[in-house]
Amino acid sequence: MPTINIIGAGRIGSAIGGMLKAKGIEVGMWDKNPTKCVGYSSCDECVKNADILFLGIPCTATREILKEIAPVLKKETIVVSFAKGIEEDTLKTTNQIAEELLPKTAQFTLIQGPMLAEEMERGFIGGGVCATKEQKTFETLAELFKGTPLLLRYSPDIKSVGWGGILKNIYAIGAGILDGTGDRGNAKGIFIVHAIKEMKAIIRALGGDESIIETEAGLGDLIATGFSVHSRHRRIGEMMAKEKIKEEGDGMSALRALPKILKDQFSAFLLLSAIYEVMEKGGESEGVYRALSHL
Repeated sequence: MPTINIIGAGRIGSAIGGMLKAKGIEVGMWDKNPTKCVGYSSCDECVKNADILFLGIPCTATREILKEIAPVLKKETIVVSFAKGIEEDTLKTTNQIAEELLPKTAQFTLIQGPMLAEEMERGFIGGGVCATKEQKTFETLAELFKGTPLLLRYSPDIKSVGWGGILKNIYAIGAGILDGTGDRGNAKGIFIVHAIKEMKAIIRALGGDESIIETEAGLGDLIATGFSVHSRHRRIGEMMAKEKIKEEGDGMSALRALPKILKDQFSAFLLLSAIYEVMEKGGESEGVYRALSHL
């Protein structure tokens, strides 16, 4: 059995660790807050022993952690991230940061999909697209999670899978905005349909494969997080619509980065633009609802 360690004792890190321990697999953990877990005393110690290293951290912390772990990472360690975001200063996605900082021998893997930690902790099913260059890496991870609540499917397209997760967060904020404006179930149904169309068009504009949006990494994750009471990004949108309370998250940093990435194309995406106006420009929450009539 390979040595399996986790950096980050937040909800996703704890959920992954819990389901593997329930299978009888020993899992080590480190968190910068030592009160969150009993495990390794240092990040370096956690990393240098790992054959499979899970990163239960947001995109905003990815560069800092990868810089720290890269020098002590064992050759060909499988490094698995669940982060869904864009680094605002560089406009790089999680996988681009990993490509920049990790050794070429490291087997970087991105898992994106409907994986609400609160549900998986209770033994309920979750699913993700496991994006990695080597199918053998996927097979190792699929075997590891066999018999757990997490079901995985393979994709070699790390870029498109990464963008699916990033865009899902943003449109989940939009779904939350609609929740905050009242009982708008019909509107949310229409919103999801057109959000998927926009997500596909954005991935095409960025040179990715739009078919990824039809998988767990796109549609599946958007439905889960756009409707779940456990969804942080849905709640961010709802809070902004109801009380004008602004909360940060990977989706918010991605939302701020997209106008710079898409440039002149940004305004062509009506729902995306409406979400941006509400969250970043202080526009009326009804703007997302009104945008539906112009689609």
